[in-house]
Amino acid sequence: EQEAVEKGSGGGAAEEKMEATGLADLVELRLFEIIGEGKATRKDFDKQTLSKLAEFTEAEGVEILDRFAEAEILDQVKNKAAFLSGICHRFRDRNDKKVKQDKKEISEINKEEGIVELDDDEKEKLIDLDSFTAVPLPNDIIHYALPVCCPYFAMQSYKFKVKLMPAQSKKGKVAKQAQQIFQKDATPRERDLIKAMSDHEMVLQMLGNCRISAGAIKKGGKS
Repeated sequence: EQEAVEKGSGGGAAEEKMEATGLADLVELRLFEIIGEGKATRKDFDKQTLSKLAEFTEAEGVEILDRFAEAEILDQVKNKAAFLSGICHRFRDRNDKKVKQDKKEISEINKEEGIVELDDDEKEKLIDLDSFTAVPLPNDIIHYALPVCCPYFAMQSYKFKVKLMPAQSKKGKVAKQAQQIFQKDATPRERDLIKAMSDHEMVLQMLGNCRISAGAIKKGGKS
């Protein structure tokens, strides 16, 4: 009875200390199991060692503890904290090698497909404007649509465009009409983003009252 009370008290102290390190639930549970099996004690898991363990994902943390518990030499290990830290280091080295291998394979695929991959320095030089395109490709991931107004000759390559002519039509009505034209040749995703553009956004781009060119209305915005 006295032994049971002491173990229960020790478990509570261990729980408090392990929770402070930020271990995931399943990792903490596996740790309790190892202690309960008598393969280690609470004192074997210091704060620094558990902090290293907390840096891994939940699945990785459980796998590391499984390796620790299944080690044939565990009974002979005097410094179990150092032993667990060594497993953590080897596990991280294995992950780093896998990441490098994955990057190499992706680089080879990009090379075969003719895709130019930017290095870290080039990525840092990118600004928000570099992520905009007037001609979205089928495999592009489009986040939103942005209305712009500029000389018509400057947007010849634009997928969605209409020519505006001076007139007395209300801007809000013209904006809705342009949206309807754009949606005719849009993909489902593009159509949703075109609908999401507010009248206020589109009206702000227009310099004055105008109307859409009759040719654009007839051809569905392709002219």
